[in-house]
Amino acid sequence: MAIIERLLKIIEEREKLLDRYSPSDLSDFRAFYSALYLLQTQAQALIDLAQRTASLMGMEVSGYVDAGEKLMILGIISSDDLRFYKSIVAFRNMAIHEYSTVDIDVIKRIIEKQGV
Repeated sequence: MAIIERLLKIIEEREKLLDRYSPSDLSDFRAFYSALYLLQTQAQALIDLAQRTASLMGMEVSGYVDAGEKLMILGIISSDDLRFYKSIVAFRNMAIHEYSTVDIDVIKRIIEKQGV
């Protein structure tokens, strides 16, 4: 269970750091890429947590989205949670594979919601 505790700690630490940003801070490219990195690593920790949890529950997981679907089958997350999880997976994939084309407005919207 140590890995789950570590992943939860990463998610929480990233959240605290992201709470320091406002959308206006992102005009500075260093702040933008810092926030992007924090969001990317937070997303990856959540995905890793989903995969690990599904696996510990005895489910065979074949991918990021599959992990979320298995958690929904197990009743651990709702269909709304699964939709949100899938959006996180999509964001992570975009941040990893299309890093140089990330839309600043998307990051600003995420940062705005962080404070809610």
